[in-house]
Amino acid sequence: MGGFFDISGFPPRWHCGEWSSLLGWMTILSDLAIFTAYTAIPITIALYVRAKRDVPFPYVFWLFCAFIFACGATHLIEAIIFWYPIYPVQGVVKLFTALVSIAAVIATAHIMPKALAIPGIAAMNLRLQAEVTARTASQNELLARSGELQRSESRLLAAQQAAHIGDWSFDPAGQRIFWSDEVYRMFRRDTAQGPPKDYQENLTLYTTSGAAALQESMAVIERGAARSECDLEVRLPDSTIAWHHSIMHAERHADGTLRRLWGTVQDITVQKLDALAKEQQRQELQRINQQLEQFAYIASHDLLEPLRKMRFFADVVAVESSGRLTHDGEDALRRLGSASERMSRLVKDLLAFARAGKSLVAVKPVNLGEVVREALENCEAGVRECGALLEVGTLPEVPGDSQLLVQVFQNLIANAVRYRHPQRPLEIRIAAVVGNGQARITVHDNGRGFAQDQAGRLFEPFVRLHPQVTSEGTGIGLAICRRIVEAHGGHLAATGREDGGAEFTVTLPLRKELAHGT
Repeated sequence: MGGFFDISGFPPRWHCGEWSSLLGWMTILSDLAIFTAYTAIPITIALYVRAKRDVPFPYVFWLFCAFIFACGATHLIEAIIFWYPIYPVQGVVKLFTALVSIAAVIATAHIMPKALAIPGIAAMNLRLQAEVTARTASQNELLARSGELQRSESRLLAAQQAAHIGDWSFDPAGQRIFWSDEVYRMFRRDTAQGPPKDYQENLTLYTTSGAAALQESMAVIERGAARSECDLEVRLPDSTIAWHHSIMHAERHADGTLRRLWGTVQDITVQKLDALAKEQQRQELQRINQQLEQFAYIASHDLLEPLRKMRFFADVVAVESSGRLTHDGEDALRRLGSASERMSRLVKDLLAFARAGKSLVAVKPVNLGEVVREALENCEAGVRECGALLEVGTLPEVPGDSQLLVQVFQNLIANAVRYRHPQRPLEIRIAAVVGNGQARITVHDNGRGFAQDQAGRLFEPFVRLHPQVTSEGTGIGLAICRRIVEAHGGHLAATGREDGGAEFTVTLPLRKELAHGT
């Protein structure tokens, strides 16, 4: 390489031939001018390509920059050779220029089809006009949809205000909260103040229990749930308490992490206050009922004791004074015993009525066929005495208290015997129909019956529709039956005709969860 770049055998160009000063300097200045122009052109092209990022075929521009700069460099060397004969360097630069020029030619030939496919100015103008027209139409459609969106948003805001429902969103990453106008109204917060700046400030808007409920709802979302809702107790700026029902939905990234929370909040203060008032009323009624029940038990116990003593001493007097009292005295003593016995039955029935249907202590599957069989055994003497004809169909199984249900059917059968028609044999038919989750059991008789417009009075305490029938009852039996059936979640109804018999329908649920008190 040292021999290649050795210039000792070359004289400067001034010494090669007879150069006049005019010719020499004209050649030198021309080469320098050409070099300057050839240098400025690629610099301008390079700045253009760097500034305009979307220039097509940028590598061709860079090739032309290298080619033009190389051509300029050969003219610079031509000027230098007048003083320094660096012909080997000139050869290398010319070789580089040749290679770059060949590469530029090949690249130009390669991109020519693509370059020819680029539309001209006229075609570009037409395309731009078409695009402008299309964009104008799109903008008009966008404006129309924007107007419809604004109208829909106005309707939504009006609906939210009417229903006291607002919407909100929360960005966990940036801790940013968005509230709709209705949420501001619900919290009585000025919109200029903006929503809480983060989750911690948001918690301060609630009472201790409300903040705990909100944190628990957030914990449900953090455990992977897509939806959570809760009732929140809010402390308003004037220190009054309100209640909001919040529903939150979670949007997640592909990896399951939380991206956004959004949802609705509804003011349920009126409903909550109403529910609290009803709960207070229920507790107060429960307290009063407990007191009444205790009073009824104490009163019945205190009444039964002197009644037992009255009956006992009346029996003692009857035995001790047997044969020594006048007829009127014996009749008065008999009436005293009879009255105390009736009073005792009345107190016991009143106590049973007060206790009936309070709660079902032991709810379990009950075979109504066995219930009716036991009720008939308890009424066997009366049924056999009147020679009643019995017809009992297949009865289903229901959830309930078997002893209470025996009391119901025993009372209905006893009523059929007690109010049988004096001119025809008694017939009692018991059947059941099952459907829609219920069992309908009918107890039909052909006894005296009753006027249908008096059916509602049958279940009132102390009401007797047939006072002419001598009975030891107190008129509370059917009222007790209705309370027992209702305690099972069912219904007791009656239909009848004067002198045409009566039918009592006992409707009971077939599922345990429908029974009252379970």
